Amino acid sequence: MAKGSHAPRLLTRDGGGFYVIKVQGEVEPHWELELQMRLVCDDTDTGVVSTFSGALPDQAALLGALGRLAMWGYLILLVRHAPELEPAGCQAGTDPAPVAP
Repeated sequence: MAKGSHAPRLLTRDGGGFYVIKVQGEVEPHWELELQMRLVCDDTDTGVVSTFSGALPDQAALLGALGRLAMWGYLILLVRHAPELEPAGCQAGTDPAPVAP
């Protein structure tokens, strides 16, 4: 491993880690603060897709985020544990690095 790089964090026993969540449609910006994840909206051939990315402390936080998005009518397209995208030193609730679409 190169000096200064870090190994991706594996999924922890409690389900914590770096996640990517994609939903159909344009999500309002306040969700970025509410879920404490970075939000990027992209126009695609099939419409707007909103992507959240960030560290979540445990499975309960992941399920809470998914439940809130579903409750407000967003169609969840993808949920992925993505340790390879986690920036060095990223912790739950911190500002994560951008995620490529």
